[in-house]
Amino acid sequence: MPNNDNNIQQNAIELPYIQTLNLLYTNDIKGEAQQMAYLATVVKQIRAAEPFILLVDSGNWSKGTLLSDKFKGMPMVEIMNELQYDAAGLGDGEFSFGSQNLYALEGEAKFPFLCCNLIETGTGIPPYFLEKRFHIVEKGPFKTAITGITYPEEYPEAGLAGKDPFTILPAVLEEIKEESPDVIILLSRMGLERDKAIARAFPSLNVIVGGGDGISMAEPHKEGNVFIVQAGEKAETLGSLAIDMETTIKITSSEEK
Repeated sequence: MPNNDNNIQQNAIELPYIQTLNLLYTNDIKGEAQQMAYLATVVKQIRAAEPFILLVDSGNWSKGTLLSDKFKGMPMVEIMNELQYDAAGLGDGEFSFGSQNLYALEGEAKFPFLCCNLIETGTGIPPYFLEKRFHIVEKGPFKTAITGITYPEEYPEAGLAGKDPFTILPAVLEEIKEESPDVIILLSRMGLERDKAIARAFPSLNVIVGGGDGISMAEPHKEGNVFIVQAGEKAETLGSLAIDMETTIKITSSEEK
């Protein structure tokens, strides 16, 4: 009789080893705690189905509803802690309650605030919690570097100002390069058209999670090899990108939940 086991071994097809990082993202939540409760259910379902999840927000999450404004953004920090955000950018909503409140929010957050171009106008240096200009997250085989930028203007209510990101990012990306990450993500408050210019200027980026336009993008915009995404506003959608890694990073799909 023929050896069936040998036949099986000879005819077997070796499949490529592929791991997927699922990037989930929000932007311009604007204090919508009730809608975030719905997104929490979706995030929980995805976490149950996928092993490697990275959840980020690009900023302007704290201010915009009666509840969030009354408690100066703290309800949103509590919700984002519960959802296990990995990082959040900073926008004008976070600055509107003043610098001391921003420091209080950061003190309660279980995730880092990221904004590499923000300085105190009085000292000319970054707030103490932004001294580290990027954050490294390791999920399975993926080593991801995340940094953030805000719009370059003054925020007098907080005594803060955003510097020109085109002058700040070169040094930050050089620091990130030393960490040899697989994926580099930028959380941006610049708007889609400016994000396109950033992507052209800094092709080492992999993904820009943008905001400020109110755009709900079902598919990412690709500028060179950089993917730019936004997920509308007020937590109406949860953006999702599947990033597959073999020998190179390859973003293979996107959708809104």
